[in-house]
Formats: sequence, C-alpha cells, structure tokens
Amino acid sequence: MRYTIEEIGKVVKEGDKTYLKIHPEFVDGLKGLNVGDWILLFLWFHRSDNPSMRAIKQVHPYGNPENPLTGVFATRSPVRPNPVGFYVVQILSIEGDTLEVSYIDAYPDTPIFDIKIFVERLDCPQKSPVDERKLRIRRRFQAGALNLIPSVDGRLVVELKGETEVLDTENVKKLRDFLSELAE
Repeated sequence: MRYTIEEIGKVVKEGDKTYLKIHPEFVDGLKGLNVGDWILLFLWFHRSDNPSMRAIKQVHPYGNPENPLTGVFATRSPVRPNPVGFYVVQILSIEGDTLEVSYIDAYPDTPIFDIKIFVERLDCPQKSPVDERKLRIRRRFQAGALNLIPSVDGRLVVELKGETEVLDTENVKKLRDFLSELAE
C-alpha cells in the first residue's frame, strides 16, 4: 500500500539557529501558534531515503560501532524503513511564514511534513493525570491558549501552553463560584 505525504516546508539553518520555512499554501495552518509554544515536528530524512538504507533493520546507536546492534525501532536513527524524523521543539519567534525553533540536528532543506501542538496529557502519557477515556472532550471550552476539559468524575483538566493541571471537584466548585462573582 502506498501513501502520499505533502511537504509543507523546509528546515533552514543559519549558524546555530534553526528555522522552519513554511510553503505559502500552508501558512494559514500556523494560525494559533505562539512564541513559547512547544510543537511536535515531523520531518522526512530525505538523505536516508533510498532502498539500501530503508532495508537496514539494525544499527549501532549513535553510529558508534562499540554500541551493540539494536533494532531501528528502539533507536532515534534516521536509517529506518520510513525515514521519518520527529522532534519536540519550542517556538522562539514567528515571522510570517518562518518559525525559529530550538535547535535540531536536521540538515538544511530537510522536508517538513507536519507540525502539531504539544499537549502534555497526550504526549507525556506517564505524566498524564487523567485517563483520556474519562474526558468529555466534546464539552471542552477553549479561550486562546487555555483549554478546559471536564471529566466524567467531576474533575476539570486545565491546559495552558502545553502544561496540564487537574482540578478536583472541590476546586472546580471554587472556580465556578469565582467566575460567577466575576460575571456579576
């Protein structure tokens, strides 16, 4: 089975700085991203995209032959059946179609094929304070970078700038009372 992946931009390197230059037809997709946000960045390691490199199933981690051969799925090697690169980076600046992000070791002109916002409860499951199946996602409230997600047990998940907190039922009631007073 074959799949199609659209390139949405390229990695640009200037000295020790890393930029993501987004193609014009995808710039509207940047709306809602802010300086300081953490994002998931998906790249295509085009320099590893050939039949011989895709056929490699074990590597010496970090390219060090003293490390034992390890299956590519247990490494971050760019040599793999599908040369997908994955990074968690912070947005340092946004200028039109260009994001400056924290340093990554990708080559200049590496194709970008997706960007997603980092969400602690989804992307750090060992830290997730609430079972995702117990959240009432469709009843969530969003205001700017703030997400409020109720759970079936009366708690409230509060997400802001990639950070997650959970309010117990007592604090949910206090918050409700506080917001009611503000509205008066």
